[in-house]
Amino acid sequence: MVHPPSAAGLIAASIQYGHAHIRMLQGYAGTFESGFPDEFSFEDWLFRIEGLAEDEQKLAHGEHVSGPAADAYHFRVTAASREFAGRVLTSERQARDLVGNPLLQIHHGQGMTCVLNPATAACRLRGTADGPMVTPDLNDCRPKCPNLVRTDRDIEHVREQAAGLAEIVANPPRPTTATRAWPTRARPVEADHRCAPARSRRPMTKIPLNGETDPTRRAIITAMNRLLAGTPQRSNGRLNITRPAIEADLKRRHLTHQHPDLKNLSQEQVAKSEAQRRSHVRSADTFEELKRKHIDLQAHCRFLEARLQNYATALDLMALENTALSGRDAEAAKVRVMPRRPHMP
Repeated sequence: MVHPPSAAGLIAASIQYGHAHIRMLQGYAGTFESGFPDEFSFEDWLFRIEGLAEDEQKLAHGEHVSGPAADAYHFRVTAASREFAGRVLTSERQARDLVGNPLLQIHHGQGMTCVLNPATAACRLRGTADGPMVTPDLNDCRPKCPNLVRTDRDIEHVREQAAGLAEIVANPPRPTTATRAWPTRARPVEADHRCAPARSRRPMTKIPLNGETDPTRRAIITAMNRLLAGTPQRSNGRLNITRPAIEADLKRRHLTHQHPDLKNLSQEQVAKSEAQRRSHVRSADTFEELKRKHIDLQAHCRFLEARLQNYATALDLMALENTALSGRDAEAAKVRVMPRRPHMP
């Protein structure tokens, strides 16, 4: 069993469930009576808190962050530090509930970091989108996903990958097309990260308050803005009719019965956001397909150029051989044939 947080968690799990494979845990030892889900959630919560503490320390020391979700990354890291610093848990079940908090949904991968918002994720999610334990599939990360950010640590990993693949390309046997193109593709990623401007930590506002004085309406609109900006505080960030009320810490009736205009506005924004997400995913997939075709065409052009060079070399050799043969024929033409002497009787 492999579990990332700490050796203590790994040893505890291996001793108690040493005969159970990780794929069997939810079916075999994953019942509430066994207590293992609570233990696992507690270790997972500690792991995420430790990761966020490291992220905050890196930001404080000037780590650069780039990507479409950079604002959400800054917000979650700083907000999680304020929210969970010094918190004492009295039971492991509390940890299981806290793991689903949106502020903890920062997942570090290889060369990228996911600031998860299930409503806009381009990858295939693990778990139900509405569930508290949903996580991204980091092996299916899409370069154009709106949840993507890159830190200086991610860029360092990209550099290491590019250097390793460049060495493979420089030393035959034949590298694959994807391997040959990877170092070239890594350079724009590093350049984009280096040139990205410093991100503001102010949350984006998509729905104006328009001078609203009613605290309930202001709370609902502010909650809707957080959901649309991908920076939820009290919900899992899913865009549907109930989430604005949950995010505003209000009863559902405040939205559906007392303020139906805000309910309709929320539905319109949800529909618009979903349409934008689908359009973005289609555009990203199309862009990736065009990039793959472009790489294949470049490889085919290099193949044709190499073949053309071979043909040119063969023609040069044939021309030299033809010149040599022509010279030999010219020398042969200079030979004068002597007439035969008459035969003496």
